[in-house]
Amino acid sequence: LYVVFGALDSGQWEKDTLLPVSAHAAAASPTKLHLRAGDQISVEDAIKGLVTCSANDAAITLAEAFGGDEANFARIMTQTASKLGMHS
Repeated sequence: LYVVFGALDSGQWEKDTLLPVSAHAAAASPTKLHLRAGDQISVEDAIKGLVTCSANDAAITLAEAFGGDEANFARIMTQTASKLGMHS
């Protein structure tokens, strides 16, 4: 969420930006919003789903939209944590 809020603060995304839901995100389990491949979800709704029910499909959708895929998003998260002084 820290990275997503940074994208909102920088103007990269707006709360109403629509993000595409991939088949990979739609298949996420166990906790989910029951998004389907091809659906779109707003950044705001994805954040709400992530915060209120730890929705894995929303988390993967955010990660893929921001980083291209989960692995690249994880690298971005690690770099961001390092800049914040987190090293372990």
